[in-house]
Amino acid sequence: MPSKLEGELAEAQALIQHLLAIGERSKAAFARKLHDEIAELMVAALMDLTAAIPHLPVLDVEAQRQLARAKATLGAAISQSRRLVEELRPSLVEEVGLFTALRWQVHEATRGRNVIYTEWYPEIEPALPADASIALFRVAEEALAMTFKRGAVELADLRVTVDENVLHMKFTDNGIPVMRSGAEQDADISLATMRYRLRILGGSVDIERAPGGDTILSARLPL
Repeated sequence: MPSKLEGELAEAQALIQHLLAIGERSKAAFARKLHDEIAELMVAALMDLTAAIPHLPVLDVEAQRQLARAKATLGAAISQSRRLVEELRPSLVEEVGLFTALRWQVHEATRGRNVIYTEWYPEIEPALPADASIALFRVAEEALAMTFKRGAVELADLRVTVDENVLHMKFTDNGIPVMRSGAEQDADISLATMRYRLRILGGSVDIERAPGGDTILSARLPL
């Protein structure tokens, strides 16, 4: 017969799983609203502005600059809204697979950063259930965020391998973490979230400091 402590632990795990599921559903609902309402309004405004410009009388140079700036601002806002939609609801995972979504994620995380980031993926992507793909995508999201919280990151790498029916993701970087009491500062919650996401699917997450100073975060998930 399970003890009271085991029963409470099972209840806590069920609650965490429920909260994670609610979080994903809320993100998806907000992403749909952002895409279907706000982004579409901005696209319509940009199209109207583009169509109207050729029919305007000759404008002075300053007015032309202002119109060009308005078009550029709307275009940038549309691009930003699309990025937000993808962060909230990773449709790339559903539409083109995990590996393409991870490439996009690395591209977004390294945008504007002075870092050399290398990637390696198997030639054939394994078929994954939707919940496993989303979990791995979210783990990568947390791992990349942790990478760029470290100071002086110049080199980083993501290596995805499949070995004996287990998918491995290994994130390595040469950043300098802020340590406190033997643990990386502000990493506890991120690590706990990653570990829980994969644990309920039979996987695990580990972090280590290599002798040369690199940080290595490894995630594994049985297929």
